Amino acid sequence: MKSLKIASILLLSIISLSTFSAVSATSNTVFEEKQINVNVNDNFQIELPDISGSSGYCWIAQYDLQFVSLTNEKVISTVKDPFFIGGNVKQYTFTAKKPGQTKIIMTESRPWSNEMPAKVITYLINIK
Repeated sequence: MKSLKIASILLLSIISLSTFSAVSATSNTVFEEKQINVNVNDNFQIELPDISGSSGYCWIAQYDLQFVSLTNEKVISTVKDPFFIGGNVKQYTFTAKKPGQTKIIMTESRPWSNEMPAKVITYLINIK
């Protein structure tokens, strides 16, 4: 079941990225690049704003299963006031599997929509 979920996420990411590459450069998509250095068998986290409210946006992770595995996803509340909506963080925990260099691409989009992603963050992962 977990591998089916990962395969579905990867397929949606590929569809989103291929749609994205066909659109002109005048989009409002925000691009970021970050670097993470880890050792084999280390766990590491990527934390992003939780955008799973009524807007329909979600984060989609695309990564190479030969180098990393997604071991946990959770929402962390950062708000002390129970009447305040928002302010949560989505934490993705990955495990480095073998030495080398790979990328994790996090896309903020509405997977069912033809619109451009709101944000694409590429994490360059260096595994020793």
